Amino acid sequence: MTDAFMAFLQDDREGVRRMMPQLEEHVGEPFSGNALQMAGLYFFLGESDKGFEWLEESYSRRESDLLSIAVDDMFDGVRADPRYQSLMNRMGLTQAPLVQ
Repeated sequence: MTDAFMAFLQDDREGVRRMMPQLEEHVGEPFSGNALQMAGLYFFLGESDKGFEWLEESYSRRESDLLSIAVDDMFDGVRADPRYQSLMNRMGLTQAPLVQ
């Protein structure tokens, strides 16, 4: 997962895209990523549907860092999406108004 986040920080979408199959294969294993991180990477790649699939997986796994979607800038691009708002409601979180 470290290599994927380095590629993310370098805005290397193709690098991240190449790593996704291997990352998906090892989600949840020690020293690998979790479902929330996968969601963020898919949002980075512009694949919102896959991103929301992984957000739902994170929710079903009760990943503790899922709460970070309320403030993590990795999720800024999907805050207006009804699926994001629905998840926030299910978690009992409120969202500050979107700044345009």
